[in-house]
Amino acid sequence: MLQPCIVRLGNDSISDQMLAVLVDQVVQVFQNFQKVMAGGLFILHGLIATVELRIVAHLPKVMDYLVCSLRAEQCDTMSTRLTAGLISDLSNSVQGEIVQYLPKIMPLLQAILKESAFDTEAKLVTIVALGDVVLASGPAGFL
Repeated sequence: MLQPCIVRLGNDSISDQMLAVLVDQVVQVFQNFQKVMAGGLFILHGLIATVELRIVAHLPKVMDYLVCSLRAEQCDTMSTRLTAGLISDLSNSVQGEIVQYLPKIMPLLQAILKESAFDTEAKLVTIVALGDVVLASGPAGFL
């Protein structure tokens, strides 16, 4: 239920300190449960949609968890859909800043498309994420 509150607050009401605390809390939840939890992904989505480029400074804290969540052996279909959607939103919000994470993200998104364990909905979200990552990275980042 924190995600709608974050979005309602808006970018101007979320200080850099508050943003750091929220990201740290999400990371703490992932660490405590030793799993990427859907609730944490929803909070990250709210932050990405609200603060956009300001999330770039916090990507090193969360990217490894997102990458882990995309690994077929580490998560369920729901988490895969949420994470692929988050990658899509992240690509749109941070644009070219996503380029540095392409070596980790692209093979995992491609693997989801090949893996029979994922349903059609997860694969559709993944296709959209691939497209958004490519568009956001521009010709220099993708090639």
